[in-house]
Amino acid sequence: MNGCQSLTALFNTKSSLTDDLRVLVKFIKMDPESAVAQNITEYSNNQNPTKARDFKANHPIQIRLQNEFKQHYAGQYAFEIKRSEDLGSGTPVSNEESGLYLRAFDLKEPWATHRKYEVFDEKHADLFGRPDVTADRIVLCQIIAEEIGAGLRKMKNQLFARYVLTKFFLMYVLREIFDNDELAEMIQNDPGRFVRDTANRQVFRDCIRSVIEDVIIDLDSEVNDLGEDFDYRDKLRDQNWVKELRRELVADYRKQVARGRVTAFSAEWTAKTA
Repeated sequence: MNGCQSLTALFNTKSSLTDDLRVLVKFIKMDPESAVAQNITEYSNNQNPTKARDFKANHPIQIRLQNEFKQHYAGQYAFEIKRSEDLGSGTPVSNEESGLYLRAFDLKEPWATHRKYEVFDEKHADLFGRPDVTADRIVLCQIIAEEIGAGLRKMKNQLFARYVLTKFFLMYVLREIFDNDELAEMIQNDPGRFVRDTANRQVFRDCIRSVIEDVIIDLDSEVNDLGEDFDYRDKLRDQNWVKELRRELVADYRKQVARGRVTAFSAEWTAKTA
């Protein structure tokens, strides 16, 4: 329940340790499932306070997901379930950030993503406990988030672009666009088809990049029309406002697809993987 920092320091300096080393240890014997044990764990960590995320680090769901990453994405992506853990090679994917992605993309609640504490509290089961939440799904969300981040750097209104909820809002918009796409069922039920294979993953990046760039152009126009006094922080936490803006952006995108001005995700994917 404690001592991780000390053990890490000792391990990192093990070549300098001698037999004269003495470490003071306190043992408390009780039922580990009891409420008292839980309180001791929480209140004895006064140097580096524990968070809800720490208590979920050894949860079977988190361990399963980490093992799936090791099985399917070794050396490419690594799922971080503990603070400061050694993940080896690969792009680290935080389970906390992944929970926020799932809340925006799967639960379609981007307006609530500023409440990070809920990821490992009351929302943990809703976010991670669903059968369709796999390493493949999290990598799919990770790639979408990376491409959105790159697209936002090109947005004219950088104050709006850099606000953290903007990324989650765009994930929500992209999910709604996918839901109207011919490949909607495959995206929902078989995300590994798009991201597990390295070549397919790159094609997926290229396809969603086109969609994201088109949406960001429309979003930039919408935001600029609201004037300099537009309070985007409050608006992006306003469920009704977010839903209305999402409706307008998705409708505009579908019109452009229907008129042949942009290529639908499914058409571009099919053409590049044929």
